[in-house]
Amino acid sequence: MASLLTPQFPALPISSGPSLASLWIGWIPLGLVLALTLGGLTWTTAWIYLPLFASGVLFGMPHGALDHIVLLQQRQASFTASALGRVLLPYLALMGVYALAWWLFPLAAFVFFILMTWFHWGQGDVQAQIMLVPETHLQSRGLRVLTLIVRGGFPMLVPLLAFPEVYGEVGAAVMAVTEPEASAAFIPSAEVRSILAVAFGGLVLTQLAWGAMYGWLSNRMAWLIDAGETVLLALFFAFIHPVLAIGVYFCCWHALRHIVRLLKTDIGRPGPPPYAAIRARTIRRTALHAVPTTLAALLMVAGLYAWMPSDAAVDVAGIYLFIISVLTFPHVWVVCRMDRDEGIWHA
Repeated sequence: MASLLTPQFPALPISSGPSLASLWIGWIPLGLVLALTLGGLTWTTAWIYLPLFASGVLFGMPHGALDHIVLLQQRQASFTASALGRVLLPYLALMGVYALAWWLFPLAAFVFFILMTWFHWGQGDVQAQIMLVPETHLQSRGLRVLTLIVRGGFPMLVPLLAFPEVYGEVGAAVMAVTEPEASAAFIPSAEVRSILAVAFGGLVLTQLAWGAMYGWLSNRMAWLIDAGETVLLALFFAFIHPVLAIGVYFCCWHALRHIVRLLKTDIGRPGPPPYAAIRARTIRRTALHAVPTTLAALLMVAGLYAWMPSDAAVDVAGIYLFIISVLTFPHVWVVCRMDRDEGIWHA
């Protein structure tokens, strides 16, 4: 227990170039959507779904389309057919296993999708706080784990508490890809949701207080950024329609931060991934690397939509999220390897 409470992590090297700017670029769209909503703007169905579908080409789908390059870089391997085959084999195997799970156990696969995304989006925010905020206040493993739970809980749990009917509809739409009789019966009762809300609120307050213990003594700015983002995310997911909120968050927050991570490690460059300033040629090279696999993922969506029976009660959004779930499973594996290499969870 003592090892969880005591500082133990040296700060990662922070490169020159955009760092904090990579954070506030994400604050603006979330803050704007929140302000417009609280100001009384009513979002039409087209606007609600626009960011989600835009994520197919705007940061969302492309941010995971570079996983094969990351794996090659980790192996310090050249971009050859044989090397690419070696890194893609386990990646495709993980996709296949999870796709099979959707067909065999659709409800369990959906619950796993939520928990997996909770973990993954939380780990992305932890890494961003460490990489993009100089002298991070997240100086213990316990605080980093708690931050992961809190940050991932905002997009995955808060919409369930604030918009249970919409949450259930979206879940049923995804499960309908493999289970035509899927329904929203998995949504917990109002009493259970109240308990979850109190428990999660306690975790949020604990994370803020624990972070203040380190941040107020070492780096108040780092803690204030963390606390400000926490408040913004809490309000955003509590008041914004879940589909709109997830679409904006996916494009402008999670995916954008992962792309910045790839750019700052100069993805596609031969050799180990040192932190580097973001250069125009790195952006161009990264974008070109992402095009083929992004197109392949979009073709998977189109192919599955065309394959579904004409009378199936499945919409495009459900199919899109289904494909994203299958792609996310190996993507999380890749990001965990990146965290290991950067020492995110080990001193």
